[in-house]
Amino acid sequence: MKENGYKRMKNTIKRIMKYIYIISPKYFIISILLTIAIGFSSAMSIWATKLLINGIVEVSTSKSNKFMEIIIIYVAVNIFIQLIKSLNNYVTSKHQLKLEYKMSMDILNKCKFLGLKDFENSEIYNTLSRAKIEGQTKVYIAYRNILSIITQIASIISVAAIILSWNSYIFLLAFITPIISTLINTRIGYRNYKMRMERMNEVRKTTYINYLLTNNIACKEIKTYNVGSYLVNTFSKIKRKIQSQDLHITKIRTIWSMGLGLIDELISLFIIFKIVEMAMLGRILVGDTVAYIDSISIIQSNVSRFLKSLSEIYSDILYVEEFYKLLDLEVKDDYEIGIEIQEIREIEFKDVSYTYQGANNYTLSNINISICRGELIGIVGENGSGKTTFIKLLCGFYDNYKGEILINGIELRDINTNSLRKCMGIIFQDFNKYELTLRENIGFGNLDEIYNDNKILMSLEEVALKEKIGKFPNHLETQMGKWFDGEELSRGQWQRIALSRTFMRDADVYVLDEPTSSLDPISEKQIFSLAREKSKDKIGIFITHRVENIAEMNPKVIVFSEGRIIASGSNNELIENCEEYIRLLGLKEECI
Repeated sequence: MKENGYKRMKNTIKRIMKYIYIISPKYFIISILLTIAIGFSSAMSIWATKLLINGIVEVSTSKSNKFMEIIIIYVAVNIFIQLIKSLNNYVTSKHQLKLEYKMSMDILNKCKFLGLKDFENSEIYNTLSRAKIEGQTKVYIAYRNILSIITQIASIISVAAIILSWNSYIFLLAFITPIISTLINTRIGYRNYKMRMERMNEVRKTTYINYLLTNNIACKEIKTYNVGSYLVNTFSKIKRKIQSQDLHITKIRTIWSMGLGLIDELISLFIIFKIVEMAMLGRILVGDTVAYIDSISIIQSNVSRFLKSLSEIYSDILYVEEFYKLLDLEVKDDYEIGIEIQEIREIEFKDVSYTYQGANNYTLSNINISICRGELIGIVGENGSGKTTFIKLLCGFYDNYKGEILINGIELRDINTNSLRKCMGIIFQDFNKYELTLRENIGFGNLDEIYNDNKILMSLEEVALKEKIGKFPNHLETQMGKWFDGEELSRGQWQRIALSRTFMRDADVYVLDEPTSSLDPISEKQIFSLAREKSKDKIGIFITHRVENIAEMNPKVIVFSEGRIIASGSNNELIENCEEYIRLLGLKEECI
């Protein structure tokens, strides 16, 4: 192993042990002590067996009357060994449960602070997948291998002490095969690690296809376009490729294992022959002969397991590093840093430009706009014109823009993002359908009021869903969606739930991105009327693909085209002066 690889392995092992120690110092120390005791139990078992067999021989030749004493010792030793093994299994299981909980929480807490730009970054997505799929399980496996090594070292030392007391070094032959096996397995393990890391995108793709085919969200469209077979075949093709790679590694391991196993058997036969020869010459007793053979076998087995565990630790650590790579990922803690604001009175974009990572062109270019409290803003434009990106920037999802975004005169990047969003009520075009209770679906809009039944019911009444919800058997505690056998709603009703969630918050700014895209014309007018009412003396920003509704709301209209603001003004002004607005009115195209 190269020096830098050894140093990396050493540092990661220290980090694993520290990480597990912090979870439960008591169980950690008990596990170590029991592990050492189990290692020494091998020598205790050999000694007790030798004592028993020699005792039987002595009794049969009438040389001893201490056989009952020997039996008691033999039974006591074996009971003690079983007790420490059972106790170790209990402590290990309990410690494992604590570790699994801690690791799951660490991953989720890290994800909680990942921003939208992080989830749009393929490499970070891969890191997250590696940490969850490979790294998380390998932390515990590496820890168990470390404990296994401690057991094997204790066993080898204690058993070797018995053999050396007979002045024989024949047991050294037992080290030959395991050493060769370790070198080979380490090499194969590294190749396996590289292969698994390089194919993570394909593994993620199979997970995604599996998701599409096993939930009710994508089912309707998949059935309509009859693409189920295509997706299954794509899944099968990728899976076969992955299986072929795994089979190749397994084949290499098997060939080497068979060859080394043959060599190992030949060495074992030679060692046994030499032991039997010593017994025939009268140099050792029958019990000693059995103990000697058992000792050599145990040393051979433990040396092999020790070196195998060592190579597995090296392989495991490559995966464990992916878990720590996620934990070490530097993310902006939006909830702790920055200037806290209590309200939003004014929003100003000054020469703002933005491009997505990997894109060649700007999605937004030289955006200049000022919005004050009391203003109602309608945003229109074709697909890809930059409207939704404008909203994402306003919500603080990206901070790598050019120019300035000022909230109450403060640069947005300097503001505590949590305090910013507390002042905003937002419904996105791709709003969430939470497969949770109705209370949670509404209450997520304002967690401080999640148990305020009156406020939740008022919010439902505002979007004309109170009567519908009143028919649910468990009322606000009704499970929603079909994933967990709950109540299903139409998409329009789900959109009203999302609007109700938005209006649960007494916000300074309401941002509604296509808030009526799934509603019928009558419901749409009701929602626009509600939105207009909610936005009085506040800032209301509406994105709608139904441009004809702009006239009814009478907001200040901003027209986006190819990432730029090409016009702004009232509905009547734009009809007179803006060809793009007139075109949008005529086309009635859906905008994003």
